[in-house]
Amino acid sequence: MNAETERDARNRVLKALRSLGECCYPPLQEASWPSHELLNELNFAVTSLAMMERKRPITVLSPYWKAYEWVNKREPQIRLVPRVKELVERADRLLKQAGESELIRLRRKASAGSPEARRLAGALDEIQEDASKAGKIEWEDYENLLGDNKPFRLPYSDSAPRGVRCYVRALQLIVDDLRYWPLFHQALPLLVWVAGTGSPYAKMLKQNYQAQYCADEMARHLSEAAKARQREQWRERQRRRRRKKLRAELLARGISEAEVEKIVSANA
Repeated sequence: MNAETERDARNRVLKALRSLGECCYPPLQEASWPSHELLNELNFAVTSLAMMERKRPITVLSPYWKAYEWVNKREPQIRLVPRVKELVERADRLLKQAGESELIRLRRKASAGSPEARRLAGALDEIQEDASKAGKIEWEDYENLLGDNKPFRLPYSDSAPRGVRCYVRALQLIVDDLRYWPLFHQALPLLVWVAGTGSPYAKMLKQNYQAQYCADEMARHLSEAAKARQREQWRERQRRRRRKKLRAELLARGISEAEVEKIVSANA
């Protein structure tokens, strides 16, 4: 192993950890969040350090967390895993302090299997894409859900027809949700990173809807990657069988080994 290269990788890990050590501290409004670039730099430095002695490559099907565990075991003085855990804990406290919008709570109900919640969430998505569709939706059908199964009052339009009141309430949910988007965009790189590394600390964030969404998307991506790999392995087995069969047929005809290899290579 090149000692200088190992030292450089270790220094990159330490530098990234120092920067991450300044992230996700209260107060919420002033908290700084790690960027994609910083988190990717940590991933790159950790995997580089791990791969200097690890023979088996780290791929999309072997989560980065294996490299984090390996480096943490080999270089305990860095405190890699404990410092990552501390970062996720600070982020979790900030996200819990921020809370979540009523629209997110509605999406939770939709994800849990409520047909009415799915329809209402879909209707809200539709009018955000095309406001002209609002007139085609029977908003009064969702009155109970819009009020979270309680009567709701509006600061204005409270004496308007039932359908109008429900539409105004739907707009309130959308506007309220927009207040949470700046924080979500700030936290998104960390949420994606925690899910992408395969870190067990992702469980700390499971109560956060966006974090769970990132985890579900990453699980879907890994599943698709695994299936694609299985399909390619199956195709490669088929190619090997065809080559073996062709080779046997050509040799049975008395064709020389050299000619057989040329023909098989041409038909690979």
